[in-house]
Amino acid sequence: MTKKLYDEKPYESRFAAQVADVKKEKGKTYVTLNQTLFFPEEGGQSPDTGILAGFPVEDVQIKDGIIWHTLPEDAEVKEGQQVEGEIDFSHRYDLMQHHSGEHLFSGLVYGKYGYNNVGFHLTEEIMTVDYSGPLSEEQLLELEKEANEAIWKNLPIICEYPSKEVLAQTEYRSKKEIDGAIRLVTVKDVDICACCAPHVRSTGEVGMLTITGWENYKGGIRITLCCGKRAVAAMQENRRVVKDSMKSLSTKAEDVTAAIDRLKEEIASLKMGKGAILEEMITMKASLLEAKPVIVEFVEGYDQNAQRQYVNVLSEKAQKLAAVLVKTQENTYRYMMASTTMDVKALQGELKDKFEAKGGGKPPMIQGTLVGVPEKIAAFLENC
Repeated sequence: MTKKLYDEKPYESRFAAQVADVKKEKGKTYVTLNQTLFFPEEGGQSPDTGILAGFPVEDVQIKDGIIWHTLPEDAEVKEGQQVEGEIDFSHRYDLMQHHSGEHLFSGLVYGKYGYNNVGFHLTEEIMTVDYSGPLSEEQLLELEKEANEAIWKNLPIICEYPSKEVLAQTEYRSKKEIDGAIRLVTVKDVDICACCAPHVRSTGEVGMLTITGWENYKGGIRITLCCGKRAVAAMQENRRVVKDSMKSLSTKAEDVTAAIDRLKEEIASLKMGKGAILEEMITMKASLLEAKPVIVEFVEGYDQNAQRQYVNVLSEKAQKLAAVLVKTQENTYRYMMASTTMDVKALQGELKDKFEAKGGGKPPMIQGTLVGVPEKIAAFLENC
């Protein structure tokens, strides 16, 4: 068993230990110690990073109570050797802030709605929490407000291993059945939860908490949260987006939403007008074409609706095959092909072989993308 120094001294970054075992496997060196400050990947949280015996720690895992530190293959470490280690405390503290913030938020969710935390994922880039029931936007905003109010109160956060007697009389949250000693993390007046990870001393150290996203997930909800520096960075990014939007729309912050709504209405109106013009143009262009077995048209600027209208009109004039190809980039086309007399689905295999076509459809019409020179594409289709 490895002694977990991070349980006792979560704010320390340097430690000394004795090497208990060393393994060389798959181009890596795996080291166990009699004690360590390195928190392993556990409970949904990514591991600590840092230096051990002068080598970078690439991963930390726990198995049967033994913590394995992954070092580079060329790490020269021997069993019984005394070594020194140092964790990246900036990384550790960021995860401490987030994990404590999650306990605070999850405690509020459980207290108000009775939902359990059924999934948790915390890395240096993102923190997501899954809850067992749905929450509305209004409920989420209220929870966010209450979480920050609890942060401002600077409530103590206590981590301890209570006796069996005390544990039996304590109501606490737990995501899974736990064997052995149970470590409880208590946020005063808000939450009590079984947890193995390092935490900050008080809610004030969480700094701030903000919800950056949410989605329905397995009958409940998945929420993305940010705390501390990451919350500040998210706020600053949102401010930048609003500022850029104000500049682009020539309006004040409070009028951005209304300006976007007006812009959407204008775009919808323009699309309707463009659609009507394209429809007239398609009808006119089709009327000027002579009826023949195969009609192939290369066009630019057509959306899929206009392209479909055009190929439908042309299929009435083409005795065998109508094809409309819209240029998307050099020698790349979005195609639609239709026929009232032949099974165009049979063309799909040949288009794939000759022009790297990707797509699908049914016998009356096929669509997709292909790559080729217009002259060669046209020649192939006219002789199909």
